[in-house]
Amino acid sequence: MLAIISTIMVLEIKVPQGADFTALRPLLPVVLSYVRSFIYIGIYLE
Repeated sequence: MLAIISTIMVLEIKVPQGADFTALRPLLPVVLSYVRSFIYIGIYLE
């Protein structure tokens, strides 16, 4: 169940346009919310 939920959540993360770290800056809020959600789901499903 955890694998299905985390796979669906990661589909929201888009591929950055550049190849440097500044291209990742707009994706930072999405990645951080994914990590936080993954932790919460892991805590409550266990």
